[in-house]
Amino acid sequence: MIEHLIGDGARDFRRGATWPDRAALYRSAGDWFRTIAALPIFTDPEEWLDRAPELRSFKTPGLLSRSDAKRRHQEGESVYLLGLDRADRQLRDWCDALADDLAVTPGSVSVQAWAAGTATEVAMHYDHDFNFNLQLVGCKQWQTAQNDLVANPVRSYHTARASGVATDSGRDMPTGMPKDAQTWTAEPGDLVWLPQGTWHATRTEESSVAMAFVVRPATWGDHVANALRDRLHEDRRWRERVLNTRDLTRHRQLRKRGRDALAASRDALASIGPSELLYQSLWDQHPPTFKCRDDISDPMLNRATGVLTWRQAGNSRECSIPAWAHAVCERIIDTRAAWSIATMHDAVDSDDVPFLNLLVSQLKEAGFLEQVPAASGGVATR
Repeated sequence: MIEHLIGDGARDFRRGATWPDRAALYRSAGDWFRTIAALPIFTDPEEWLDRAPELRSFKTPGLLSRSDAKRRHQEGESVYLLGLDRADRQLRDWCDALADDLAVTPGSVSVQAWAAGTATEVAMHYDHDFNFNLQLVGCKQWQTAQNDLVANPVRSYHTARASGVATDSGRDMPTGMPKDAQTWTAEPGDLVWLPQGTWHATRTEESSVAMAFVVRPATWGDHVANALRDRLHEDRRWRERVLNTRDLTRHRQLRKRGRDALAASRDALASIGPSELLYQSLWDQHPPTFKCRDDISDPMLNRATGVLTWRQAGNSRECSIPAWAHAVCERIIDTRAAWSIATMHDAVDSDDVPFLNLLVSQLKEAGFLEQVPAASGGVATR
């Protein structure tokens, strides 16, 4: 998919720890471009205005009604179309293919588009996501510049709608593009790679349509917050909705509950491992939970022979355990309570994780382990 988008430039995105940090102009593959440019959702204004899940304007905040968006487009204003991958199966398939190429979760990639009926201009701003911005109809002039004020932004910023932003450098935010900004002209079939946080401004002299594959992976803060929230929600106390927070007569009681929640959070956070943070994005599910079956007894691992033995229903049972898994097997024996597979992933080398999953499946089939429901939002799931 990424070769369709940027051809030879795809080698810069080969599952590296970072992606190119400067804006660049590429040429998409001709046959593929003609296919995407011919989709009705991009060629017919009635189609995209009727099917786009969200419609917005650069001039005013908030969502637009479909009638308002149609009026504005007819008057020449640029209309911002969000979530088109939810309206077109082919776009969603391409999002999934791009996510696979970039080794991110499918939910991290979506499609947005911009449609203008006449000449338009968008003032200097930066986005908090990564954009593969493809010009479909008409030409667009770009100005881009590096952003050395805000690193890794989690919100977009428009100079035309300026609000207070704490910059990493402590310097004031600019009000216009720097004099050394790069200038690009994107014609149909051209793609502008726009890393997150890049300053840019655009201008068109004619009616135009552009779309972007928008990539927004979770931040480290997101991963930590998600894992901690899941842990807290295993306890019914922390699933309780916090009501009447603006009732000052209840604040003494609420502060006490808040202190208790923070104490529980510290305890939970101390027990979360790195594999649990990343598990859902890697495996696309919550980590399954296992425990030793209640009907087994006398479990023991002989490290010399690599054989795990136990008794069950009056019979002796055994299973071979490879040397690399001896330590984690002993940990399983000693952990009589239920445990998440993610916690065991932290006990082995990364290369051994697939083999650990296979070993756990074998121990389950042998009757030594059983999978148990994991609490998720108060509902037991498997």
